[in-house]
Amino acid sequence: MYPKLQPRPEYDIRTYLLLEDYSYLWNGRLISIPKHFLFDGASIPRFAWAVTYSPFDPHIATAALIHDWIYCTHIWNRYDADALFKHVCLEHGANWIKVQAMHRTLRMVGGLPWKVSKKDLEKLQVLYEKLQFRTDFAKFKFPVNMLALESRLR
Repeated sequence: MYPKLQPRPEYDIRTYLLLEDYSYLWNGRLISIPKHFLFDGASIPRFAWAVTYSPFDPHIATAALIHDWIYCTHIWNRYDADALFKHVCLEHGANWIKVQAMHRTLRMVGGLPWKVSKKDLEKLQVLYEKLQFRTDFAKFKFPVNMLALESRLR
């Protein structure tokens, strides 16, 4: 199943909005991503698109969504986030060699975006305000402790 996405050019040419909650089960672990989550696809430099994929290619878009949610919230560790990215890409028919290259790149340079940014915290705060009163809020494992950090960065 593919997530329902909508381009949101008012934010950025590469920003998409998740239109419905999206859940994915992997190795007995359920990850749930709430609607309204904004993400920018796979962070692949334009020069590499010819040898891998563009950021929202259907072979990797779902993997990028899940990966961005984990990197933004830190609900799983980075190693598992990167392994799940690889798994979902392959499950969606991505080329094995291209996926290996993307996964190795993630392992080498993914530490930089893994750090919590002010932009991620602001995005989480807006999302939290939209979701906090939902009866199923707990399923998202929302990192409320990170929001306290966001208020200190202001």
